[in-house]
Amino acid sequence: MIIPGLSSSSLLIYMGLYEPMTAGIASLDFAVIIPLIIGLIITVILFARIVNSLFEKHYALVSRIILGIVIASSLKIVPNNFENITVLVISLICFAIGFAIARYMDILSNKQNNKE
Repeated sequence: MIIPGLSSSSLLIYMGLYEPMTAGIASLDFAVIIPLIIGLIITVILFARIVNSLFEKHYALVSRIILGIVIASSLKIVPNNFENITVLVISLICFAIGFAIARYMDILSNKQNNKE
């Protein structure tokens, strides 16, 4: 939440906590919601300044650490077993389409920013 580029959801998926957390929120389970809110508040209060200071003093190192965490957590949650070749091909096609859409949106955003 306070580290740019680092998705808390990918870390939660990697740790196996994402589904229980979303299920707890959906069912309004306060045994899940209250610790989540307390954790969010503590994280923002305690770590926002620390992370900002680290970025100011050690930008390259912190950026590499974040990139490493993002890549490692992404590799752990990307599926690597497929039922058959059809599922693999469909997955690759969906990945390519998603990548193409994201790239196109980035190009449009850059064009719009250059006009302003």
